[in-house]
Amino acid sequence: GGAAGISLLFDTSGANPLLKIGGRSVSTDAFQSRTATSPVPTGQYVSLGGVIDFALDTITPYFQGVAENGGTVTFGNNAFTLGTPTGPDRIGAVAAVTITTTRQMDGRIAELSIWSGDIGAQAFQRLAAGWSAQLVAAQLGLTLLAYMRLLGTTSPEPDSVNGLSGTITGSIPQAAHPNIITSLGGVLGVTELGTITAVEGVRRRYW
Repeated sequence: GGAAGISLLFDTSGANPLLKIGGRSVSTDAFQSRTATSPVPTGQYVSLGGVIDFALDTITPYFQGVAENGGTVTFGNNAFTLGTPTGPDRIGAVAAVTITTTRQMDGRIAELSIWSGDIGAQAFQRLAAGWSAQLVAAQLGLTLLAYMRLLGTTSPEPDSVNGLSGTITGSIPQAAHPNIITSLGGVLGVTELGTITAVEGVRRRYW
């Protein structure tokens, strides 16, 4: 409602684009954000994410599964306050009434997941390694609120978790989807730091 909400976007003010995570707890907040430090490369898929903690007044960007430049911000409320929506949520464009090419993401988006709470470094590492959000949620006991595999084959694009959907607007060309791990067979060995040490059996994947 109004300007309240969460955003994952690129800071293009410098020589290289950087991941920026931000939002407002309520529409009267000033926009709060933290920017990662690693340049986002072109020509390849990367894993981008972040944690917005309204109660603790912190934002932590995650680039390729690693936390970067997280820190303190100042939210007006200690929880997200839902207002009256003035338009739909948007993937790949700024949530503005009028969408122009200058407000659209210059790139491709393959997988989108939204979670409840801080999912932790281990979850971000596994997402960056190509695990599906549903597999990560099942393995680590996390609460997944929405998961869209943006395959570009249908519109509306379905959400696999809570029945949401998104309509493709404009003539956006379909692209090859990255290889995603949807299940693990055999024994999975994990160190205390969350690094995968061994996987035996079959990895089932989809394109």
